Amino acid sequence: MDYNQSTAPFNDRPMENYSEEERFRVASKIDDYHNNRNSSGMMFFVTTFLSIMFFFGTFVLLYLNLFSEIEEEKAKYNKLYKIGMTSKEVKGNISREIRTILSIPTILGTVLAALYVVILSTDVGGIMNNLDMLFHFFLITGIYLSIQIIYYFYLRNKTLKHIIR
Repeated sequence: MDYNQSTAPFNDRPMENYSEEERFRVASKIDDYHNNRNSSGMMFFVTTFLSIMFFFGTFVLLYLNLFSEIEEEKAKYNKLYKIGMTSKEVKGNISREIRTILSIPTILGTVLAALYVVILSTDVGGIMNNLDMLFHFFLITGIYLSIQIIYYFYLRNKTLKHIIR
């Protein structure tokens, strides 16, 4: 006795479109693993390449933005010198400006990346069950922050050389 005659039978793939050899081909999990590994490797390469491009692109944009306004900054700090601001105060002010320009996007990006990792890890049992994912997140974040700090000191020294002559 059929209980549900209104629903069509489940047909995953119509078999009449396949040859007899294709119908009886042995499915292998090893082949699926290799296909997944190859596609994941390609996706990893593309995302890493794009991330590095955006990373250095932001450095170039910040550099150009900062040095396109260098003459205005120089005039501003010359006026501050004339009213009695010391060289040490000017250096502190310039350092604070550059630190703000570099730190706000870095903090925002790190927080968003952490939220993304936590949300993604909930699908596979939570972040505390995937300490390897957490370790890689902190490793990449540490490398990013190290490069950002080096870039901060480079930008700061170059800006100070241009403004304080």
